[in-house]
Amino acid sequence: MRSCKLGPQFLSWLRWQTNFSIMDISANNISDLSFFNLSFNKISRSIPNLLLEFDYCPVIVLDLSINMFSEPLSFLCMKINNDLIYFDLSYNLLIGGIPDCWKKYKRLTAINLEKNNLSGVILNNKLIGIIPPWIGERLERLIVLHLRLNEFCGNAHLTLSCQQFLQVLDLSLNNISGDIPSCLNNLTAMAHFGSSMETISIMGIGIPWILVMGNTLRTNKFARVDKSESFKKHVEDSLDLSTNNLSGEIPKSMSELSFLSVLDLSNNNLSRKILSSTQLQSFNAISYSGNLRLCREPLSKFLKMSHQSCIRMAILKEAMKILGTLVINKSWRHKYFQSVNKLREWIRLRMALIVVKLQRKLGLKE
Repeated sequence: MRSCKLGPQFLSWLRWQTNFSIMDISANNISDLSFFNLSFNKISRSIPNLLLEFDYCPVIVLDLSINMFSEPLSFLCMKINNDLIYFDLSYNLLIGGIPDCWKKYKRLTAINLEKNNLSGVILNNKLIGIIPPWIGERLERLIVLHLRLNEFCGNAHLTLSCQQFLQVLDLSLNNISGDIPSCLNNLTAMAHFGSSMETISIMGIGIPWILVMGNTLRTNKFARVDKSESFKKHVEDSLDLSTNNLSGEIPKSMSELSFLSVLDLSNNNLSRKILSSTQLQSFNAISYSGNLRLCREPLSKFLKMSHQSCIRMAILKEAMKILGTLVINKSWRHKYFQSVNKLREWIRLRMALIVVKLQRKLGLKE
């Protein structure tokens, strides 16, 4: 179909063709190509350079997911599409490391590389080292950052400092340490008043695998909670900071999270009292469990009830031991009742002496 003047609109009937081996539609004056989706095919080997060139058509969405591409990602540095906003390479067989050429993609908002065979220093690929600073420096319009289940270390301050458009942040199950990043205050795009179970849409394309909007910093090694206004009104309705090394008191800014519906601060080293806030006091004691030096409601009430229950159980246990011994051992039972009789006689004698003394005193007064 070369030079057949098929343009300017792209061919809609191509979607129903399934047995292509060679297709030539060159020199057809095709324009307005912005969304290019080749997903759910069995295209193998290397990714054609054509897909990243598009000199005459500003392709902004390129979806190559669920294929069998098996080359390294180095091709991303050879041909640059400056108009590309969304790039999906997930569910392929890509190998090797992730190149450091993202600064050249000036408009890139989201890239999906999950379910490949990638390795090196950057989602379930056991990536190591610090979180690359270029994520915060170059990808200024990043919406989703999902780096869980890796082996990243260091702190996340530099990475997050400029991400004003970030809506989903997941750094859980890594080895990140230090303070809770104070730059969370910059993540203004996370503040919302709707449901937390929504599908994020990028350029009209829904991303159903992102379900929970908000901060997930679980199972890292943050040293303490920053006492600044980091959390104030910029955290989603779910905040999970459990199983870290957080210490110190709960910051005042957290008491002003009026839209927080789920809070988990369990299994840390937090101390002092839980601030007197209706919001913080409304959470179940389990949300604060595992912080031995944390006091006041609701934790102190929970611990007080548990302590009283333990005392009652201990008393009942000791009473059962004594009763069981008296029932089984005859000699002990005999000695017990002898002791009881002696105690009773001693009490009667003491009471009689007290009565006599009182009578004498009353007689003297008269």
